[in-house]
Amino acid sequence: MKTVTFDVETIPDESRRDIIRPIILERLQVDKPELFPTEPEDVSPAMLQDLETEIDRIMSTTPEYCKLVCLGYAIGEEMPHSGLVGQVGINFGHTITESDLLNAFWRLVERSDYIVCHNGLNFDLQVIRTRSSRLGIKPTRALWNVKPWEEVVLDTYAKRWPSGSKGVRGRKLDQIAEVERIPIPEGYQAFEGFTGADVMKAWQKGNLDSIGTHCELDVIKCRELARLWGGVFMPQVFLPWDEWSYEAGEWTGERPEGW
Repeated sequence: MKTVTFDVETIPDESRRDIIRPIILERLQVDKPELFPTEPEDVSPAMLQDLETEIDRIMSTTPEYCKLVCLGYAIGEEMPHSGLVGQVGINFGHTITESDLLNAFWRLVERSDYIVCHNGLNFDLQVIRTRSSRLGIKPTRALWNVKPWEEVVLDTYAKRWPSGSKGVRGRKLDQIAEVERIPIPEGYQAFEGFTGADVMKAWQKGNLDSIGTHCELDVIKCRELARLWGGVFMPQVFLPWDEWSYEAGEWTGERPEGW
């Protein structure tokens, strides 16, 4: 059985900013009127920066407004890998492009029995599909309209909260992972403070390694939630850890290799 766990990182699609920005501004005037002072003298550089930061956030988290810059994935129980736009890829022989990442994703999932993600049905897969259609990348398989007994995509978020996010608090992947006390490999623990909100700044500074490590860590957290909730909220596709206590949040025996 082949199981692929994946995560993506995105930034605003600058080629569409002039089209998207007015749309977002109109929405923000209703949703966040505090960003728009009524008196000109009340406008400060800090407020203008807050407005632009919010526009960037919305663009980065809306599949139609963003572009893919990082793909993280793990096959089965192996440690995750990541590829980033702008890096020289060992398996590509050239500087990685967004199209390379999209093609790599479709190759990965072509014969997968399960595709595991967190909020992937609402975001990650929508980004993959949107960018694939715009860049002329052909999917290797259909991930829609599958029969109930042919369920392929296991979205940990959708499985845990099938009714949606209304009324749910603390539902971000980092928050859920911390609450559930899932294990994190020692090599990734130093990167716990880096969040999705830091991706744009890291990209602007050229700090691609931090983005890749963050994406890989999200893959681990997603897989570990699937392990914990398997057989209860979703199919059991990863064997439970015998040596990890979710109550104590610690290993009670020998750590697995690489952890």
